Amino acid sequence: MQKVRSIQVLRGLAALGVVVCHATDFPLGAAGVDIFFVISGFIISQVMLARTPREFAVDRLKRIYPIYWLMAAPWVLAAASAGILPLDRLVATITLWPIVGGYARPVLLPAWTLCYEMLFYAAVTVGLATGRWRLILAAFATCFVAEFFVGSALLSYLGNPLILEFLMGVLIGRLAVNDWLVAAVFVLACVVLALSPAYQFYDMAVESSGLIALSRVWWWGLPAAAIVLFALRLEREADFPRPLVYLGDVSYSLYLVHTLVMVPLETWNPLLKVALAVLAGIAAHEIFEKRLLRFRANRKLRTVLVQAG
Repeated sequence: MQKVRSIQVLRGLAALGVVVCHATDFPLGAAGVDIFFVISGFIISQVMLARTPREFAVDRLKRIYPIYWLMAAPWVLAAASAGILPLDRLVATITLWPIVGGYARPVLLPAWTLCYEMLFYAAVTVGLATGRWRLILAAFATCFVAEFFVGSALLSYLGNPLILEFLMGVLIGRLAVNDWLVAAVFVLACVVLALSPAYQFYDMAVESSGLIALSRVWWWGLPAAAIVLFALRLEREADFPRPLVYLGDVSYSLYLVHTLVMVPLETWNPLLKVALAVLAGIAAHEIFEKRLLRFRANRKLRTVLVQAG
């Protein structure tokens, strides 16, 4: 898929919003996560049909895990040396599967969102393999409803309403909407975000589900979808500054590494913490992520050449 500059800019701003949230306790910055989820759904809607289930799954695993494991390693070592790394959290950290008995949050705290990314990718892989998309949606809805009666950790994860934000992104990938309507919805989305009870969702983690998560989807997920839709409409109109596009390139590394910078500097000036986190994200992207992506691309090319030969 060709890089969509508007989406890259929005991805970078969403990551920066999360960083600002953690540096200043400004809760609305956490809505960057919801924008990430919608963007992910949109991107997957553009690439999934051109790949086999195996190709899709392998590509997603290679994109998510290598740089994530690298960024999670210091947290694992620190927790292990302090004697505060139970087996369930270690398993959750390595696999991004958070249900190990009960809930087990990865030790790299922002990784709770990746648990939902991987759940969405798993659902897409099954959908590509079987073609039974409605059955997958029915299973999700069943888990959501059943969790209210059973109170199961597994059901609350599998049926978490946050998955709806990915589906909004998929829907956006297939929408054709009047530009004036998009602009009006964007303005309304900004108003809704500003009026949202942000502190209810600020420290939301993998164990948050049910009505709390559904409320977040209403207050943050729907506006996030409107913002993504508006950004896509700007793609053909705006000339985006290269530094902002580059911030989007850096966004995944920035998201993973920023807490490693902020925790030791807890008492420092918030703006300085944000600046140092961005620099750390750039360094992680340039030193590690780009090399891993290049290796991934070279492996793909070698596979194509072998198959062609």
